[in-house]
Amino acid sequence: MPWPKAAGMSFLSIGGVFPRAKPAVDALADHLSKDLDAGKRQVVTLLPGGVSGDTLHAKLRRLAAMAAGIKSKAPLLHTIVSPSLEDAPLEAQEVFLDRVAESNGTQNQPRMRVRHDLIDSRGKRGIHLHEISLRRTDAGKVANIGNNFLIMERIAVEVARDFGLSCPAIAHPDKVHDWLVANGRTEAADWLLANFPRLPDPPGAEPTRFGPRRKAKINRPQRQQQIRTGIQLADVERDVLAAWQASDSAEAFSAALLDRGLWLGQGGKTVQLLDRTGATHDLARTLGAVSKASDLPRISAPDVRAKIAGLRLSSVNEVRALIRSLSDAPQAPKAEVEVEFDLSDIEPEAIIEAAEVQAAPTEVPQPEQPTAPVAPARSRLQAPPPVSRDARNVLDEIMRDWPGRKVEPPAAPAPAPEPKPEVRNRWSGMPSDDELAEIQKREPKPAASPSASAPVQSEKRRLPPRVLAQLEAVRRNPYAGPQDFTTAFQIAASGGDPVMLAWMREQARLAQIELERSRRRVREEIERERLAAARAEAARAGQGRAPMSSVGDKLRQQRRRHSEQIHVSATVQRTTVTATSVTVEELTVTAAVWRQLAESRRGLVARALDWIADGAATVAQDMRNHAEYSKRVAAEDAAEESRFDM
Repeated sequence: MPWPKAAGMSFLSIGGVFPRAKPAVDALADHLSKDLDAGKRQVVTLLPGGVSGDTLHAKLRRLAAMAAGIKSKAPLLHTIVSPSLEDAPLEAQEVFLDRVAESNGTQNQPRMRVRHDLIDSRGKRGIHLHEISLRRTDAGKVANIGNNFLIMERIAVEVARDFGLSCPAIAHPDKVHDWLVANGRTEAADWLLANFPRLPDPPGAEPTRFGPRRKAKINRPQRQQQIRTGIQLADVERDVLAAWQASDSAEAFSAALLDRGLWLGQGGKTVQLLDRTGATHDLARTLGAVSKASDLPRISAPDVRAKIAGLRLSSVNEVRALIRSLSDAPQAPKAEVEVEFDLSDIEPEAIIEAAEVQAAPTEVPQPEQPTAPVAPARSRLQAPPPVSRDARNVLDEIMRDWPGRKVEPPAAPAPAPEPKPEVRNRWSGMPSDDELAEIQKREPKPAASPSASAPVQSEKRRLPPRVLAQLEAVRRNPYAGPQDFTTAFQIAASGGDPVMLAWMREQARLAQIELERSRRRVREEIERERLAAARAEAARAGQGRAPMSSVGDKLRQQRRRHSEQIHVSATVQRTTVTATSVTVEELTVTAAVWRQLAESRRGLVARALDWIADGAATVAQDMRNHAEYSKRVAAEDAAEESRFDM
């Protein structure tokens, strides 16, 4: 989402568009509800009118719902009036927003405004406004915001002149002046030329109308890093320059940096400088910028590489872990946020309750026992949970995370079996006959008539009732085919886990998309072959040879189309059946394992395992039939080609 950039100008508005999706709208609401800079207090007030709602989030969501009919990926327009603390009359800002909306053609569209009262560390108070409106004109079209920055600069000059404010230090005064002159607004153009805060021209340079352009000392990422860490970039530049000047070797330079609380680390491409919070600064870029700003001979990147040559550096992550283990990283000071009520209008105002955000304590990683990062919940849909292929643990892993299952204390670990030198099949996790016999010995045998007080031992391995009902529906369907058994295999293999089942279906959907692309490529290839055959037929007809038989051409195309359909159907079945087994041999082995497990179970569990085994075996047989059919069709096509080419 394109966030508006911060303005270091006297009186200027910045606009940005963002989508109507709920995460983007909520992110904008959170952005408007929090403080933007450290050392300031902020009071957030919702101004009356525009959109109904009690809170900022509710108003933004309602406005996003109203933008559903706009045919644009970014149907909402966000405009900011960011004046200085001295030039902050509320009336001028409202006039500014009205003129900007009129220039965009959105003056009659629903909108909402948020007022921010800022009090800096010196006690100065300032006001600025945010406006979010629909990006739609009265004609129902999407509002054109091309050259919007220049338009807002021109409106800023006009509003500042009308209200007697200081001239804004806009970025394009030449273009704004030329536009004012061309449109007959000579008074505003003369006022801009007379009151623009121009910088002095460099010595020896030709003077211009508005002087050289202003350049920011630091960019936006550097400014955000200063706010986040509380360390000023100027302090880091001063320390690294002092360490550079006070050292004559790589070791002395590294020691001088350590004395000033700075570390060197090897980044992906260049050497990085780390401060006491673990934030990184490019070493060569920092030295080059500070040497240029200090009117010293510029320190280039080759000079930096030559000085630190031979210095063995750890990676940035290792150095950052060392810094955090030595001392907790200091947190940036958080701004104090107040809540005030504005009763100037009869309609009650919605007040945003914003509290001071307390920094959560940072976990200090120990070098000897590093803690593994916790994967986000979204990653469960990107990759399947690890499922062991050992037949002894398949059902336990399926039912482990099922809610409502009785959790029993784990049994004592069995002694590790001796390694077997031979592998009996391609699937290394396939148990041998001796191992299956040991499994059956450890499994409790079902009693003839279990009592009501004694719990049945196999209850903990029974599939959930919802899953069993779905499998029962497949069993009772007399027209069930391979696709039905494929669905049953997915449901049972996932154990009813919606996350696992969603992942399997997502893989099947992606496979279907890839197959559609392959089908399109096959159609294009068939069309190219048809055109080539037509050209060849025309060429042979012109040379006096017999034309190609159209009956044979149609028969060959029909067989290719039939083979393509069978290939797509079999590939979809093979992709949706298993996420790990992709060959006929592995499907056959899987079916055998499920049948062996079914022999040691009873009731619905045994029938469910039999259904899964039948489904796997059916799909494996379909894959074999498809392979044989493809070979036969290819041979017949080759024979047809040779017969017609004779």
